[in-house]
Amino acid sequence: MDADLELRREAYVAFMREFVDESDRACVILASAEIELRFQQLFEKILVTNSKIKKDLFDFRGPLGGFSSRVKLAFAMGLIDKEFFEVLEAFRAIRNEIVHKGSGASLSDPKLIKLSNEMLKPFKKSPKFSTWMNEHDHLSKTQIEFRYTLSFVILMIEYATQEATKIKLRTQSCDPEKYIQ
Repeated sequence: MDADLELRREAYVAFMREFVDESDRACVILASAEIELRFQQLFEKILVTNSKIKKDLFDFRGPLGGFSSRVKLAFAMGLIDKEFFEVLEAFRAIRNEIVHKGSGASLSDPKLIKLSNEMLKPFKKSPKFSTWMNEHDHLSKTQIEFRYTLSFVILMIEYATQEATKIKLRTQSCDPEKYIQ
């Protein structure tokens, strides 16, 4: 296993330890930041750019500065499938709702339960879904499922990053004679 991968796995384990015991609102904000970071790492691995262009792309005002644009580009490039895209879109809706509700936001809110169920639906297709989760006395079933599903989302992006290959720089001449026959 390469050192970079090992560091990312250690960071993931540390993230999960912190993440599970947070409030619902903090959990969503932490997961959102982690997902954005993971997509940035994926794009940095495959895109042909220099450091200035990367900085501009991922600046919060840049074209890949936000959650939504990173998810949409990943889908448009075929880095994630439609089902995973829809999971991420459901999470985005949850994130927006929780952030706007403020400090009292909770996954027990009926609107958030509905959105959470949409996000969880593809994962619940697996007969092993409920066996993946550890018990946490202070969390409801919805909260546990939500947190573990987000951990799977992060792992899925990590897997996509491991599998991704750099886009080959296309060499192209600016000589018009090359294109005129």
